Amino acid sequence: MALWHGYREYAVTVAEKVRTNLGLTAYDRIDMFKLATYYGITVVGFDEIDCGDAPLKHFTTTRWQQLSGYILPVDENYLLMSINHLHPEERIRSTMGHETSHVILNHEFNLLLTEEKICAGGSKDQEDEADWLGGELLLPRKAARRAVFNKISIEQVRQHFGVSIEMARWRINICGAQKMTRR
Repeated sequence: MALWHGYREYAVTVAEKVRTNLGLTAYDRIDMFKLATYYGITVVGFDEIDCGDAPLKHFTTTRWQQLSGYILPVDENYLLMSINHLHPEERIRSTMGHETSHVILNHEFNLLLTEEKICAGGSKDQEDEADWLGGELLLPRKAARRAVFNKISIEQVRQHFGVSIEMARWRINICGAQKMTRR
């Protein structure tokens, strides 16, 4: 993950401001639907979009694991996020964090869907930035550090923040606390 110098600290600051605006601390579980609403994003499941049976079947049956969600500017005042309603709740929350991060970071939207594969429209840098900020929104570094210092299990962290075990492990591994406790 190649992020510009200082981006990780920037993401911490942005996530803290966003959480504060929502009335949350670093230790509270974030409601991803409230976050989306705060940024003026309407969220719907794939099954709520009237796109015909063939595309719906493609993304909910044939390739249901490949596409998690996307955000689409319908016009300059309306953003639509569509999420794969068949995914586990933790993955939906992660997808919503990622997609909302694109909006928070003012990324350009370039979505291209082709018949047999999905072409992510954003640059690798923008995708990496959205991944990092999405993770910070879901499980802030401050909370991950506290979990390590207080010897809270990854499973407990996962449950409290509503993230996957992989997300909890990633956030705990990159927070720096384990290295600090070894000193």
